[in-house]
Amino acid sequence: MRKFFKISGIALIAVVVVIIIAAVAGGPGSHQSSSTSANDSAAAAPAAVTSPSASPTPAPFQPQTLLDYSGTGQEATPRFTVGGSGDYTVSWTFSGNTDPEFGGASNFIIEEDGSNDFNFDGPDLIQASGSGSTNVSGDTGTHTFNVQASGSWTIKVVTAP
Repeated sequence: MRKFFKISGIALIAVVVVIIIAAVAGGPGSHQSSSTSANDSAAAAPAAVTSPSASPTPAPFQPQTLLDYSGTGQEATPRFTVGGSGDYTVSWTFSGNTDPEFGGASNFIIEEDGSNDFNFDGPDLIQASGSGSTNVSGDTGTHTFNVQASGSWTIKVVTAP
């Protein structure tokens, strides 16, 4: 008698597990009739679900350094090339820009391409030190800066969005 209860107990557990699996797999609202005619099959077929095409999110703009140059006094920078849209930002710093003859501040001037580039509006200052920046648009090609100063300076050019 004991053996009968062991087997029937295991069988009972198996039946309960099958019922639970069937209930979970079927879930609410998933009961469908399995008898359809040829005419009903087209109407019963689920409509194709189309989602709008997901376009990838563009990567955030990362500026590229085109020129990072330091000098002293009057000097021309190395050439740098601007591609793409031709948009870039020029920033500068300078210090010790004094005229030894007069003891006061001296000119600090940056010209692009020998003053032949009208897209760049660089500094033309009489100051001992300072910094600034300007944006340039649509100026593709190879460029260089001519710096007029009596002190030390740094120029950096980065691409702009």
